[in-house]
Amino acid sequence: MRKTFNLSLILILSFILIGCENNESRGTNMNEINVYDFTNIKKAPESKKRHSSDEIIKLYFSENNSSLTNRIAIDIENYEIYIDPLMSARGLDTLDGTTHLEDAKELIKMLDLYDVLEWKREYNLHATESYEDGYSWRLWLQFKDGTVQKHEGNEEDLVPENFEEFVTELSNFVEEQLDKR
Repeated sequence: MRKTFNLSLILILSFILIGCENNESRGTNMNEINVYDFTNIKKAPESKKRHSSDEIIKLYFSENNSSLTNRIAIDIENYEIYIDPLMSARGLDTLDGTTHLEDAKELIKMLDLYDVLEWKREYNLHATESYEDGYSWRLWLQFKDGTVQKHEGNEEDLVPENFEEFVTELSNFVEEQLDKR
């Protein structure tokens, strides 16, 4: 009976050790996040280097004021558009799932046309924390290396050149894609 108990204990400890070694060998850590999961785009590291548009794999855009909310989430790499995406403290989510993105190249051309990679990081006259309710926008672009380039603003009159045209064209592009489903 004692030998059976000892043998069982040794087997259990061996399985535990093997499991720990497997996790370490894969470089997984319970505290690490998968920055390529769109849900975690908020937690992805900010890009410190210059990227080209062909390296963009995800796009998140939101524009909010008291009467308008426009949110767009596109996983370019996996050809998916998130339907009615929601950004919360937990990250990106959608209750309605995704639909197929048919023309990723057209989206990249649009980003190039409006030169979004050259936009400033912030378009704010006042500290962002001072605006609780009011106008705000953000455009986040994730690249193949997992980093994110963030562009944000909280002033309606202080936006990149051709911003309204870009937002209109991006919104129309997404609507057309959604209408095809």
